[in-house]
Parts: sequence; structure tokens; C-alpha cells
Amino acid sequence: MEPQVSASFAQRARTTVLVATPLAILLTCAAMYAAHAGLLWRFLCVPIGVVVGFAAGALVLVWPVLRALWWWTPEVLGLSAVVAAWLWLSQWLAWWGGLAVLAFGVGGLGLVGPVRRRAAAVFWCLSDRHRLRLSFTRIVRATGRGGVPMYPLMLWARPTLAGERVWVLLRPGLDLADLEGKTGKLAVACWASEVRVARASKRSAALLQIDVNRRDPLTEKVPSPLAEVFGRLRKPKAAPDGDLDLALDFEQVAAPAPAAPGRTRR
Repeated sequence: MEPQVSASFAQRARTTVLVATPLAILLTCAAMYAAHAGLLWRFLCVPIGVVVGFAAGALVLVWPVLRALWWWTPEVLGLSAVVAAWLWLSQWLAWWGGLAVLAFGVGGLGLVGPVRRRAAAVFWCLSDRHRLRLSFTRIVRATGRGGVPMYPLMLWARPTLAGERVWVLLRPGLDLADLEGKTGKLAVACWASEVRVARASKRSAALLQIDVNRRDPLTEKVPSPLAEVFGRLRKPKAAPDGDLDLALDFEQVAAPAPAAPGRTRR
């Protein structure tokens, strides 16, 4: 974590404690009075409000760490699933047996074409989100309160025929022009051939879509169903037996009759 970011969130945490504690005390007292609680419960309004205020301040203080964990949520969930499967297999097999079964299972799924292609598409989507975020921290940033750098917010990514499409939300202080001149650097960061940036919404200029192109789908061979359609058509009739003289002899062609003379006007 950058020192400026840490100092800024520490200041925000202190402000949150000072604001949230009195508010929590007042709300707790109002709730106790509305519930007709006893005198002992009403004395607990102050401790409950203090606990709630400090909890809110702690949440603000650790928010950068929680944000980083949120960025890595798909990877953390995938790793947790693998570890859980290995622990479940280890109940009946040795630890190396569980790893072997898990490895053979994952390898077997990798041999299936649709599963392998889908897994590769998901991998590139996750990779683009991390690579673009790393590029934004170096080439695209805006300055917030207290000199804290602010980067575009990564929203979602999905596979396309040419590569992947990533949606990005710009923070205040950034616009589309800040990314248009840096598409080459973004392509290098994403290990792609080309990156295109455009607006994703006509109503909001802050919502952008980044197309990461890895291949040209127009150059691939696409099987056409016309061959099967023409193959089912009725075949032409066979030519009759015997020799046919298809040659044309101009001497056998009769000359055209002369036209009758007509009357002309003087």
C-alpha cells in the first residue's frame, strides 16, 4: 500500500469514529426508548455506540486491504475449492493420493475441447483485469483529496470472438482522452495484438469498454452449409445414349429471305 493511501485512509478512519460514535449513541438511545427497555439497558447506549463507531472506523481503515481481496475474489474462491477438494479426498486417501486424483481430474477436464476453451477464456478475462489495473497505476491516474492517486475502477470482463471486453468506470479527473493515446501500452500489458477504448454508454461518459483483441475472427475458416444444401439437390438427368453431332455447319444454315421493297415518302 502506498504511504499516501495509508495516511489518507487513517485520517478518514479517525473522522468516521468521531462522526459515527455520537450518531450511533443517539440511535441506540432512541431504539431503547422506543422499545421501553429497562434502566439498565439504557445505560448501555453509550458503550454500544462507542463499539459501533470504532467498528465503522476500523472498516474504513482496512478498506484498501478489503478492496484488494475483492479484486482477487475469483482466484481466492478457485484456490479454496481446490484445497477443499484435496482435504475431502485426503479423508480416504493419502495426501499424495488426493493430489494425484485431483491432478488427473483437472487434466481429464482439460482434454475436453469445450471445457478447455471455456477455461482459457475465463483465464484471459481475469488476466486482463489484473494487467489493466497494473497499467492504470503507472500510466493513468488522477489526484484525489490529500494527493491520493485515483485509478479507473475495474467492473467486469467477458470473452468475445476476438478476445475479451472489459468495462471500466472512470474516477473524477479522468476522461476518455487519457486512455486513447495509451492503447499501445495497454496492449503490451495484456499480451494482446491490439486494444481499443470506446464509450460504453451514451448517458455516462465515465463508463468505458476496453476491447482486447488477440485474434481476427474474420480470417478463420468458417464451414458453410451450402455444400450440404446443394448435395441434397436432385442430380441432372443423364445424357441419352448414342453419339450426338453437336458441331455447327454454316453451309447447312439457310440464308435469310430478302425483304420486300416498301414505299418511301418523297
